Amino acid sequence: MHFPFELEKAIAATALLISEHKAKQLDRLRIQKLLYLAERESLRLTGRPIVGDKLCAMQHGPVLSHALDLMRGIQHDDKWSKFFSTKGPNLLILTKNPGVDALSQFDVAILKQIAQKYRARSSWNVVELTHEFPEWKRNYVPKSSRAIPLTDILHAVGRSDEEAKEIVADAEYAAAFARQFGAAAA
Repeated sequence: MHFPFELEKAIAATALLISEHKAKQLDRLRIQKLLYLAERESLRLTGRPIVGDKLCAMQHGPVLSHALDLMRGIQHDDKWSKFFSTKGPNLLILTKNPGVDALSQFDVAILKQIAQKYRARSSWNVVELTHEFPEWKRNYVPKSSRAIPLTDILHAVGRSDEEAKEIVADAEYAAAFARQFGAAAA
């Protein structure tokens, strides 16, 4: 179970992270790690994600599955393409800034905090950091992409069993609501 993917929030969060690095482009690996770190921190503090997505354990650490597919061009969406393009195999270019209206002030603060905290670290150093996360260690299978259960992340960030059950119930409700009313529930 995971929270539904919110495309507009993914666009705004990705653009904000690129902008925080004082650039118009950033490598996808770095963006993915920073997005994951922000999701994890938001789950720790509030029990809610910023973007929502299926979180997966992959070779280079945990990722937001649908966001990664958009960045790689595996999944196409006109809204995404309006703001981003790619350069070579690894760079994501911000072609138009969507602003932060889709994000709460709290979301913006978390994203900026994460960008600042890891600014001086190389992308590979951040990958190594995420390889220490219990939820990645528990779910990574070499040469695969395996979903990380929401409960694994919640326990890793210090949520109790009772809190985790409530948060998973919220995620189930959000996914059912999204399915019922036509939002992408991924």
